[in-house]
Amino acid sequence: AHHKHIDGLHSGLPEIRNKTTVSQQTLSCNLCFITIDCVMPRQVNTADRLTLIHDAVIAIAVESGFAAVTIRAVAQHIGASTSAVTHYLSGRDELLREAIRREIGLLQANAERATAGLDDAAALRAFIEWAVLTRDEQSHRLWLALVLGAGTDPVLREELDRFNAWWSQQIQ
Repeated sequence: AHHKHIDGLHSGLPEIRNKTTVSQQTLSCNLCFITIDCVMPRQVNTADRLTLIHDAVIAIAVESGFAAVTIRAVAQHIGASTSAVTHYLSGRDELLREAIRREIGLLQANAERATAGLDDAAALRAFIEWAVLTRDEQSHRLWLALVLGAGTDPVLREELDRFNAWWSQQIQ
């Protein structure tokens, strides 16, 4: 089923051969061999997009507290529409939970590296030094925002409780 040619113009959907490049797709009519170059949506790497979104959540929380973290604020921060955020995360709770878990996971991995291979006393000392001395201002502001927000936000409370359970296990 070829498209129709009406007064030399194309109408309907043509049979096409796709020749895809990174940013362009060439559509060709098999009947008359007309070729149309179209800009196609770029492929988005899901992991990269989630990292960008999580980084935005953390940046907003550090600057203005977790109450300021909304889907709209995150979308604005990354220069995208709200649908570019909700495509990956179903709502604000998941947005907060995933960003905090990623951030805490990175911190936990750093703590485990700092104490790897040490005996109990040396590991405890290294762990405390890691926790107190290696934090930068952004980390301090993030933890302050998390602790302050946990008083009113159940998601933040849950994530802080998860971290506190891990922390208690580490120092025992």
